[in-house]
Amino acid sequence: MKLDKDKLVMAAVIAVVVGGISLGWYCYRPVNNADFPDGTFWLCSNPKCNAETVLTMKQLGDHHAKHYGQPIPCPKCGAELLRADRCPDCKKLYPQQRNIAPLCPYCKKPPSPPKT
Repeated sequence: MKLDKDKLVMAAVIAVVVGGISLGWYCYRPVNNADFPDGTFWLCSNPKCNAETVLTMKQLGDHHAKHYGQPIPCPKCGAELLRADRCPDCKKLYPQQRNIAPLCPYCKKPPSPPKT
C-alpha cells in the first residue's frame, strides 16, 4: 500500500512541475520576433535632434497598449518618431518611404536579399 502512495505523490509532483514549465513557456513573450529580429528602427522628426532609436517589439506593443493611436515620442526631445529602415551595407538609418524603389540614400545600394 505504501508503494502506491509514493507513486501517487511522485506523479503529482511531476504533474505540477510539467504544468509550471508549460505555463511559463505559454506565457513567455520574446522581446522581438522573426519579422524584426533586431527590433524596429526609428528617427526623430525634429531635424535639430535627429536621434536614432531602436525599439523592441515588446516596447512597441507596450507603448501602443498604453497610448493607443498616439505617436511614439523621441526619448531625447519628445518630438514624434518616424519609422526608419537600416541599410544593410552602410548601416545608416533613413525614413521609410512607400512606393519608392528601396535604395539607400547614403550609399545608393539596393537592399541585400533576405537571408533564408
